[in-house]
Amino acid sequence: MFSIVIPLYNKEQSIVNTIKSVLNQSYQDFEIVVVNDGSTDNSLKLVEQINDSRIRIINKPNRGVSSARNRGIKEAKSELIALLDGDDLWEHNYLEEMNSLIIDFPDRAIWGCNYDIIDNGKHVERIVNLPILFKGELNDYFDGSKNYPLFWTSSVILKKSKTIEIGGFDERITIGEDLDLWFRMILNYPPPIFYNKVLAHYNMIDPNSAMKKKHDFSKSIMCYFDKYKEWELKNEDFARYLNLFSCRKFIDVIVNFTEDENILEDYVNKIDKKYIPIRWNLFFKLPFKTRKTIINLLYNH
Repeated sequence: MFSIVIPLYNKEQSIVNTIKSVLNQSYQDFEIVVVNDGSTDNSLKLVEQINDSRIRIINKPNRGVSSARNRGIKEAKSELIALLDGDDLWEHNYLEEMNSLIIDFPDRAIWGCNYDIIDNGKHVERIVNLPILFKGELNDYFDGSKNYPLFWTSSVILKKSKTIEIGGFDERITIGEDLDLWFRMILNYPPPIFYNKVLAHYNMIDPNSAMKKKHDFSKSIMCYFDKYKEWELKNEDFARYLNLFSCRKFIDVIVNFTEDENILEDYVNKIDKKYIPIRWNLFFKLPFKTRKTIINLLYNH
């Protein structure tokens, strides 16, 4: 059985369709754990109107999506946790395909599949550097995630005991909290399993989507990279990925977080320049105002 954990905060425009994509699954052995994280719209009422005994609602004060997911994982009855965000969708055979994947590779802590992005009503495919329908072990998740993260919260299955053992989602982080958990699980457990077939859809339409909001920089994953220092020394592929990730996120920091020169320069100083391409090294040697102007011109900020 799968325990499907859905964090819920003000998703009245999408939550019904999300739950319908679960109820319409070809594989029907599951429970749905909806964790209402203090919604202030009609989200909770809409879920309560869905008549299915497999839906269990947990109400809690608003403490963020990581807190909601951790509570759902803790309360789940199954060892297999399927995460699903309140605005994302599954193909009708998602659970069936993932169940087969787990049967083929049972001794893992995390399994994932490919997903696409719904943006303005259009499905946008992601570039995944793997053969079509590849199914197997990811010996280098980080190399495969250079363009886009291979895993997304709505396209992974977690082993409950291993997720709790590793500490679950870091509740200090509100943006990038999923990446943080993937990093820790991949670095501490046997290589994850991946199926290169689009079975989930990441919906960017919902106005409450976290990716469309400005955030408090202090709550971003980039502020907690020190926790990976030991692993950077052990795993060069991870070090290369993490520092390149930091370069790309520098743009995001200026556009969505802050333009404070001291914060930004401190951020840049933490990037290990030996792991990043020459173009990024040259970019970071430019005066601060020049870097800022280039990014603002490119992103109309």
